[in-house]
Amino acid sequence: MTLPDGARVWVARITALEEPIIRAHALANDLGRLPPGTAVAMLADIQQALAQGDQVAASFMLGVQDMLTQDLLTYALRAALYKAAAASGLTSVQRLILSPPAAQQGRPRVRGKAPEGNDTLGMRTWKARTAPPNALDRFTRDADARVVRALLLNPRLTEKDVLKVATRRPVTRDVLDEIARSPRWNRRESVKRALVFNPYTPVEVALGFLPFIHRADLLHLAADPRVHPEVCRQAAQFAAWRPPVREGEEPATVFPPVANEDEEGGEQEPVDA
Repeated sequence: MTLPDGARVWVARITALEEPIIRAHALANDLGRLPPGTAVAMLADIQQALAQGDQVAASFMLGVQDMLTQDLLTYALRAALYKAAAASGLTSVQRLILSPPAAQQGRPRVRGKAPEGNDTLGMRTWKARTAPPNALDRFTRDADARVVRALLLNPRLTEKDVLKVATRRPVTRDVLDEIARSPRWNRRESVKRALVFNPYTPVEVALGFLPFIHRADLLHLAADPRVHPEVCRQAAQFAAWRPPVREGEEPATVFPPVANEDEEGGEQEPVDA
């Protein structure tokens, strides 16, 4: 799909910004100054280009994902964009800016003792960020999002460890939000897939990641009764836009390159979502 001139210029300007946080804030600023009707029309075109494998559109939509997970849009702006998308029949954009509750709601478990015995929250947080590889597993089970945030910054953490957290059920939205906001991990295809399939993932997070999911998984999501109905509906729409994979052909990835690969390399063990 060839993007219209306005959308193409917008995509080029945003993707020229290297830092994810700068992209996210630039997008929020643009959406605040553009006429809502113009903004949602361009977002719809870019969504469709991404669904058809456009790598530059993928980089742009990663910025949109960061903007939404960091909650950079005001309620008034979200409402204006939603209204404009509804008026134009752009359901994919409507869903993108939705914030309904997740299909399942996880509640923090009340513990008599912390997972690390009598360790305080501050001690658990410090250990999560500095622990060696053989001591990381216990922190992937911690129910406190602040500990998980520290864990995600541990240089010894691997994708396999992150997937243990991303596939956990039940789990609170705060824990999954930490993974969704992590620039080190939220670019990973397996992490995005795990979050989308987890019914405890906030709906706006799942919807933001959907354009990056392979067609076979989109079709599976569209019929999955465990995830939110809006996720099912959007998955079906993206699957319809995505060209089917021909027999013997590898599915084309729509993920930009990951900046920080695990140092030890090698393939990670698959996680059944």
